[in-house]
Amino acid sequence: MKTFSHTTFDQLLSRFCFNFKKVDIDYLYQCSGEDFPEEELSVKHLKTIDAKKQEEIEAIRKQRVIPALPTLYTVNNQIDFEVMESMMNRLAAQGIRTFLVEGTTGEASLHSHEEQVQAFQEAHKIRWKLEQRYPGEKFYLISGTGSNNTREQNHLTKKAFEHKADGVLLLPPYYLKTSPQGLLEHLWEGLNHGPSIIYSISGRTGMEISIKVLSELALHPNFIGVKECDGLAKCEALKNANIPYWTGNDDELIQSVEDQGAQGGISVVANLRPDIVGGIVGDIIDGKGADQATHRVQSMLSQLAFPPGHPNPQAIHTFEAMRQWTDRIIGFDVFRSPVYPLTKEQQIFFQEILKKGFGIRSEILNWVKVVMN
Repeated sequence: MKTFSHTTFDQLLSRFCFNFKKVDIDYLYQCSGEDFPEEELSVKHLKTIDAKKQEEIEAIRKQRVIPALPTLYTVNNQIDFEVMESMMNRLAAQGIRTFLVEGTTGEASLHSHEEQVQAFQEAHKIRWKLEQRYPGEKFYLISGTGSNNTREQNHLTKKAFEHKADGVLLLPPYYLKTSPQGLLEHLWEGLNHGPSIIYSISGRTGMEISIKVLSELALHPNFIGVKECDGLAKCEALKNANIPYWTGNDDELIQSVEDQGAQGGISVVANLRPDIVGGIVGDIIDGKGADQATHRVQSMLSQLAFPPGHPNPQAIHTFEAMRQWTDRIIGFDVFRSPVYPLTKEQQIFFQEILKKGFGIRSEILNWVKVVMN
């Protein structure tokens, strides 16, 4: 803690206090050298869950690759659920069994509550169709319900579980920050409603979730794990604390799985080639490791999803629209501001990489429109 000399206090107080003589300068100087009392975290009574729910939580933890689905829009600026179904069908055909909707990549922060709930509902309908198409297969659905408002978080979480989500993704309160105990209470409230993954992404929320807080949250029977986006040092700390997690940083996927004990990845690039991403993670977990060529492939996929100057989800949104155009579902792309598309020149540049490097057919969009959401 920063301390101040008597001289510094004298200068400050003489400038800002009208009645300087009434100030106990010795007491203030003494306090300035003391550490602020550390907060003791406490949790409420632990709930219990039935054996079936615990089995589902364990099954989700075994999922190596979970694509974070992007959201595309119709020409009338409505969520395009036909495209959502097309994406989920393609991913399922390439081995994906768990989907994340309404996360960062899904542009949840640009959606109204009504749109979010509709997305939960439609994703469940598509999941049900997949389970009919693949008899005996279980598909898991994770719905993003994070908010900086605990009441809003709880409302969306209840709605997600009403629409048969298997789990939810919870955020720390962004912009309106809180204390460690306030953070614990906020996320604990969400966990009380059902199985949950905690989303650790201080670069977007401005609030890091400490290992101490995560260790307390891990005691909750509805705790599935962490989506970790705060770097490899945090991944190592989670490993040492024996807290299950997926990396959310595609460029750190190989190292976090190989060296830091990640379950796998909640991934943006898995939308491009889930079979490649799943194969990379599977080989590492099965002890085969990742050679130099594997590192190159993963690096190139990450550069595709996160080109310079285009934060997620701008690139993956554009690429998915380009891919859907090959199936003649759409030939345009609607973006909700402030998310912005790749230019036509950038689309042309990446088109050859997608085709020759990864076997992904795509078409340049006929037109792109940016609308105020």
